[in-house]
Amino acid sequence: MTQTRFSGYDVIVLAVIAVFARLFYVSSPLFWDSAVYLGMGKFFWSFGMSGLWEHIRPPLFPVLIGFFWKLGFNSLIFYKTISLVLSAVLIALVYIAARKDYAVPVFSASLIAVSAIIALMSFQLYTEIPAVICILSAYLLYRHNDWLSGVLLAAAFMFKFPAGIVLIPFVFVLLLDKNFKSVFRLLLGFFAALIPYLIMNVIVFRNPVLPFLDASAVIDSVLGCNILNYKSFWQYGVWIVSESLFYLFALPGIMVAVRKKNWLLLLLALLPLAYFIPMHCRDYRYLILVLPFLAILAGLGFKEYSRHAKIALVLVVVFAIPGLMALQQPSYSSAEQNYYQFNISTTNELWSSNPMVSLYSDKPINMIYYPVFHENPDRFLNYLKENNSRVWGVFLDNCAGGILCDSPECSRSLDNTIGFVERNFKLEYNASDGICWFKVYS
Repeated sequence: MTQTRFSGYDVIVLAVIAVFARLFYVSSPLFWDSAVYLGMGKFFWSFGMSGLWEHIRPPLFPVLIGFFWKLGFNSLIFYKTISLVLSAVLIALVYIAARKDYAVPVFSASLIAVSAIIALMSFQLYTEIPAVICILSAYLLYRHNDWLSGVLLAAAFMFKFPAGIVLIPFVFVLLLDKNFKSVFRLLLGFFAALIPYLIMNVIVFRNPVLPFLDASAVIDSVLGCNILNYKSFWQYGVWIVSESLFYLFALPGIMVAVRKKNWLLLLLALLPLAYFIPMHCRDYRYLILVLPFLAILAGLGFKEYSRHAKIALVLVVVFAIPGLMALQQPSYSSAEQNYYQFNISTTNELWSSNPMVSLYSDKPINMIYYPVFHENPDRFLNYLKENNSRVWGVFLDNCAGGILCDSPECSRSLDNTIGFVERNFKLEYNASDGICWFKVYS
C-alpha cells in the first residue's frame, strides 16, 4: 500500500507554486455569487433580519460562512482567507489521491496549484472548491467507509447542486462489483444527510425538490452565460488546454485507468463534463469539479512516458504563467463600488437589483433581480404601488444588476418601474461609468 504522506520537498514546492499562482488574483474583488452566499448566511443566522435568501442556491456554504458572520467576523478579508485555505486543502487532497492511484502526485497537485480558475476562485466565496473537496474526500474513503462517503457526497450536493451527479459513478462501480451492502451504506449516508434539507423544503415550499426545479429554470434564463458571455460547446476543451498543455497527458492517462479498471476515476473526470457540455450556460468555473480528476489522470499518463518529475514541475509553472495572466478579472469603478457601499439609515424595507449590496450592509435586502424579476416583471411595481410607505430604499443599476431584460414586455415593465420610483422617491446617489448608471433612491 502506498504512503500518502508529503515529503518535505513536495510541501515546499507545492506551497511556493500555489502562492505564486494566487498572487495574480489577491486583489480581485468579490463577485456576484460571493455576495449572494454571504447574504444568505446573514439571513439564515439572523432569522431573516439581515441579508437575503435565494431558494435556488444550495444552502450548506451560506450556513457555514454565515456562522462566522454571527460570531462577529465582518471583514471581507477573513472570508477570502477561508477560500484560500480551502484551495490549499484541495491541492493536498489531489496530491494524496494521486499517490493512492500510483500517479506522479507532485505533478498532479502542481496542475491544480497553478490552475488559473482555481487561483481566481481562491479569493471568492464560491461553492465549486468546497464541493470538489467533499468529492475527493469521498473518493479517498471509497471502500473504507461507505457511509461517510455518502455523507460527503450529500455535502457536495448541498454545496453545489450539479455535484450530485457524482453519486452515479460511486453507485455504478459498487454495483459493477456486486457489492450491494456498500451501495446500501453509501445511499444511507447520502440520504441521511440530505433528508433534513428535503423536509425543510416541504415545510417552506410544500415541495421537497422545488429549489432544484427553480434553479434549473433560472440557469437557462441568466443573461450572463446564456447571451452576453455565451460560449460554444467546445469551450470546455479550450479552457482545459489553456489551463495547461500538460492536461493532454490525461489522454494516455485514460488508457492507463482503463487498463487498471479504475472506472471510478474515469467517471468522476468524464461524467460531469458530459453533463456540463450540453448545457446552454457554460462557465469556466464549472471545470473545478473536473480538473482534480483530470490532473490525476494526467499524472498517470505522465508516469507512463517520463520519470523526470522535477523537469516537468518547472515546465508546468512556466507554461502556466500565460494562462494565469490571460484570465481577466473584473474590477469595479469608483461609481460602482460606492453604489454597493452606499448606506441608507432606515429600519424600513430596502430593495436592490444587485446582491452586492449585502456585502456591505447588515440590513435585510429584498430582491428585485431574478428569479423574482424574471418570474413577474410587474411584481415589484405592483408592490411599490400598494406599499409605497414601507419601502425606504431602492438600489437600481443597468449593468451589473439582475434586472436586464430580454423581451419587450420586460422592458416596458422595467421602464414603468423606474418611472414610478423616480416620481415617488428621492434620488440619493447617482453615478455612471460609461453606459452604466448606478442609482439609489429613498
